[in-house]
Amino acid sequence: MRRADGEDIKIAKAMQATFDDPQSDIEAPNKGHIVRYIAQQIKKCESELFVQKKPLADAARVSSTEIKKRRFQTSVSRRIRLGGITPKRRASDSEL
Repeated sequence: MRRADGEDIKIAKAMQATFDDPQSDIEAPNKGHIVRYIAQQIKKCESELFVQKKPLADAARVSSTEIKKRRFQTSVSRRIRLGGITPKRRASDSEL
């Protein structure tokens, strides 16, 4: 019961497995406590995983954006060097 209330008490999986199929009214609450403890542990692990994955995803997003910017700048500078980009003339420019 203390374990289900948040206290971190280690119990062997074999011991937990004995309560998978409760045979009496005394074993039934223990099964409930084990299920509740496992659910708490799953939540805890998922939240820790999210904390670890968020900075990684942010870094990947920033890195991806920087790569796209570099590719664009490189392609534009290549076209300028090769003379592929010419400034468009406006109608007002031809009147001069």
